[in-house]
Amino acid sequence: MTARNLWTILATKSALNLAGYSDSAFNGYDVLANYTAREAKVTNYYLEGEALAALRVAFPTVMGQDNLIRANGADMTGVGGAIDLHSQALLTSMLMSDSFRQSTYASTRVIPLLMDKNFYAYDAATSDQQNVLINFIRSEQGAGDKLTHFAADLNKLGTNIQGLNKAAQDALIAQGIEWYYWQGTDYAGQEFFTQTGESLQYTTAQGDGLANAQNKAASYIGKWLTPIVNNHGEFYSAGFATYDQWNVATSSSGATATALNAGKSQIYIGNSGADTFTGGDLGDVMFAGAGSDTLSGGGGNDELYGGAGDDTLKGGAGYDRYVIEGSDIIEDSDGIGSIRNKAGQRIAGAVEKRSDGSYVFLSDPTISASVQMRTGELGKSRFKSNTQQQRGCRTRRATARGHVPGHASPFPGASRNEALQ
Repeated sequence: MTARNLWTILATKSALNLAGYSDSAFNGYDVLANYTAREAKVTNYYLEGEALAALRVAFPTVMGQDNLIRANGADMTGVGGAIDLHSQALLTSMLMSDSFRQSTYASTRVIPLLMDKNFYAYDAATSDQQNVLINFIRSEQGAGDKLTHFAADLNKLGTNIQGLNKAAQDALIAQGIEWYYWQGTDYAGQEFFTQTGESLQYTTAQGDGLANAQNKAASYIGKWLTPIVNNHGEFYSAGFATYDQWNVATSSSGATATALNAGKSQIYIGNSGADTFTGGDLGDVMFAGAGSDTLSGGGGNDELYGGAGDDTLKGGAGYDRYVIEGSDIIEDSDGIGSIRNKAGQRIAGAVEKRSDGSYVFLSDPTISASVQMRTGELGKSRFKSNTQQQRGCRTRRATARGHVPGHASPFPGASRNEALQ
């Protein structure tokens, strides 16, 4: 160690003197007489697991008052993880806000996302973009307190984390980081998550109209939503990552979520409980989970995806698309839209009116389910999928097309081509 190496110290003194530099305190430094007293004045801070911590035994350094900082670095594995934990910006953020340090225990994914060089962990040596932790630190030094509020959001996530897998945690935390990163000089301590019972609701950076905001979190969203979308019979596309406001059921207890701002596009992600979702005025998308859910799209052209439970899907006004599974009920206020099952099969037959006022969709006898509809109050249409045979044939939950000639249309005021198809 240099501070204890007599020959190194003498050589350094000589080199400095020859170069015309002289410091009386350094020139008067004596290893045997001064080292212990000077070391006692040093305060040493480091993160648990950081790269140099493992070298301290083999290569002792000036220790002084040794302060180990503990944070949740469980997913910072390997040499790369240890090097990232040596980050001075990360250490500074922990020392500046102990609430932030503690909040990393909400999820093992917090530090990896903050240190992701493909996200917002820009390196000053290779980029002119500000590193996310520097951004947060400067806000904390001023009036914004981003570290403090980000910590509060992580704690909200922590109390709702049992129903969120790793991919979901990555997506939610990434969207939160991005939202804070793009806050402008007018940021006044707002927080990202709104915790409503068993759900988390939030508006993305772009959904909030933040200046120059990007959607780099889309890569994490894709990993989260792809299996969910695929399981509901759709192919995931980038468009699913562009909704303004997000509503996420976080547990199996059942969540209730209503659009925070009906004028923004909404996406809802269900869980295994009985969830109740209410959309806004634009084209929203809702994915039911495994419970018996109630999805109400509201205005706009909505996409409602039933899950494994017995769900009720209410499209409201607009051309609504229903994808059904299990024993689902559909209520559509204007009879305009489409119905199919998650295998993509659409009904291809006619509609027969029964004596009890209900309508039965007649279809291909090779398809193995049926759809029943009856009109409700105020012209609402109600569809129920089941597995009973109708008129000697089995029909698939799918799209209604047209009606039997001579029978009244089940969609008052709608032409044959406009009705659910």
